[in-house]
Amino acid sequence: MAWLHECMTEKGFGKKATAKFFTAKALHLNGDGVTDYFVRPALRPYCQAFYGAHLFRYWFIIGHRMQGKTTYKIVFKNGGDEARILANVTNGYHDLALIGHTAAEAYTTTWRFNGKHYAQAGCIRQVMGDNGWTGDSPCPAIDDSSDSDEVTATPPDPSPPRSSTSPPSPLPAAGG
Repeated sequence: MAWLHECMTEKGFGKKATAKFFTAKALHLNGDGVTDYFVRPALRPYCQAFYGAHLFRYWFIIGHRMQGKTTYKIVFKNGGDEARILANVTNGYHDLALIGHTAAEAYTTTWRFNGKHYAQAGCIRQVMGDNGWTGDSPCPAIDDSSDSDEVTATPPDPSPPRSSTSPPSPLPAAGG
C-alpha cells in the first residue's frame, strides 16, 4: 500500500483520510441479508495508482454477521473497464461479468462462486472491425487451479457480457 500512502502524502492528507480515496456502493452478492459492497477508487481526490489508460481497480467485499458482530472480507478484486452483477446465482452468490478491452480486442469473462471463491467460468473474445466489435470466439485457455480464498482476475482482461439472465445491476461510475 506504499502507493496509497504516496498519494495521501502528495495530496496533503493524514493517515486517517484513506476512505476519501474510495467510493462504495451497497449491494447484495449473496442472500444472507448482510450488506455487501462494491468498492472502487474515487475521482476526487484522484490517485493514479488505481487507474490505467482506461481501467480502474475494484473490490467486491462481503459482510458476515456472527454473534451480533459484522465482519467484512474481500471476496474478489480486479481491475478492468466494467464489472456487472448478473441475475444468475451459483452456490448462493451472484455471478459476475467482467469487461475489459484494448483498442483491438474486447473480453467478457464470467465468474461464478465455487463455494470458496469466485472462479472464471467463461470468456468471450471479440475484435474491433470496420463495423465495431465483431465475433464471439472463446478466449485463450486459463489456469484456475488456485485454492486461494481471495481471487484476483488474471489476463486477459474482461469485456461486454453475454448473459441470458436478466439485466445486470449497475455499479457506480467513477465519481460516485
